[in-house]
Amino acid sequence: MERGVVFNIDSNTNLDELLEHFLSFFNYKIHRYVHIIYNDSLTKHGLLNLISKIKQKSISIILEPNYVDSTERLKILYAAGIDIFAFNNSISENKELFKEIISVLPADTIVLKNNEDSILSNKNLIKKMPFLLEDSIFEPIKRKIWIDITNLRRKLRIKEVYDSYNASGL
Repeated sequence: MERGVVFNIDSNTNLDELLEHFLSFFNYKIHRYVHIIYNDSLTKHGLLNLISKIKQKSISIILEPNYVDSTERLKILYAAGIDIFAFNNSISENKELFKEIISVLPADTIVLKNNEDSILSNKNLIKKMPFLLEDSIFEPIKRKIWIDITNLRRKLRIKEVYDSYNASGL
């Protein structure tokens, strides 16, 4: 049984057609996650629209970007609905960028991976999202609770600290 959907996106991918195809076969009972392997610049305009439309289906989204040069786009993607960022271990070689990524994104949203064939073979990811491999009657409920909690944490975290102080009049 296939537990998730994998999108391998590059510069030639039509994101509107991809979304339409996904929406035509998506089934919440079967599909537990969407794994986006992204081989293009993170600034591509349609990516945010794709993520927000997928997130309406209440599903976990794992983004595996091929190239990261700054954290600004990662923050925007996190706010749009990415649940897990799967980075290749090579990103930890750029210590400044990796330190900045760790300071910007919640620690439980970052997974370092080797060259595993499947995202389901990553032990760190399974620790964060155990429902991916679970086959029980309660799995859909656990998954829904996990998604709702991460969405709430995302909404609360979007505001910067100084915005919170300004809103409270401090």
